[in-house]
Amino acid sequence: MTVSAREGEKRAQAILGAGLVAMGIAAGRPSVSAAATTKELQDRARAHLAKREVDQAKPILDIILNTAKESGAIRDAARNLAMIARHQNELDAFLTQADSELSRNPASQAARWKVIEGYALSNKPEAIGRLKALFDETPRSEMLRVRLAQAYADNGQVAEALTLLEDGLKRKPDSRAFKEALARIRELAATPAPSPPSP
Repeated sequence: MTVSAREGEKRAQAILGAGLVAMGIAAGRPSVSAAATTKELQDRARAHLAKREVDQAKPILDIILNTAKESGAIRDAARNLAMIARHQNELDAFLTQADSELSRNPASQAARWKVIEGYALSNKPEAIGRLKALFDETPRSEMLRVRLAQAYADNGQVAEALTLLEDGLKRKPDSRAFKEALARIRELAATPAPSPPSP
C-alpha cells in the first residue's frame, strides 16, 4: 500500500500527538493535542524554557528531536537539550550519550546535531577536532560551519574562524547566519583583552 506524503505526515503527527498525550498523562501534566505540529511543540518547549520549567521542556524537545523532519527543528531541539545539560552540569554525560548514538546510527540527524551542539557548547579541548571531523563529512552545512567557527573563536583561533566564515559567505553570499557570525567574531577580535591587574 502506497501512502502519500500528506497522509504520512498526518499519521506521524497523530502518533507524535498520541505519545505526547500519554506522556502528559503519565507525568500529571496537561496533555498536548494529538494533532500538534512541530511548530506548536517548539512553541510549547520555548514557553517552558522561558519559565525555567526544564523538566517539562525536555520530553517535548526529545520528541521534536526524534520525530521532526525539518533539520532546523532538529538542530534547535538538540541545541536546547545541550544547553540544558550544560546548565545542569551534565554536558559530559550528554556528549557521551550523543557520541554513542551517532556511532550506532551514523545516519541519525538527531544524534549528529546532539554531538554538534554539545561539542559547540563544551569548550573541551577535543571539541574543535570533533566538529572539524563532522564538518569535513558535510562541508555544505551552514550551521555546522558557524558552530565550528565559534569553537575556533572561543579557543582564540580567530583567524581560522574568520577564514571559515568568509569562505562560507563566498559560497553563499545571502547567508544571514554567516553574516551574523562574522559580525560577532569580528567584534570579538576588535575588543581588546582585559589587561591584568597591576600588582
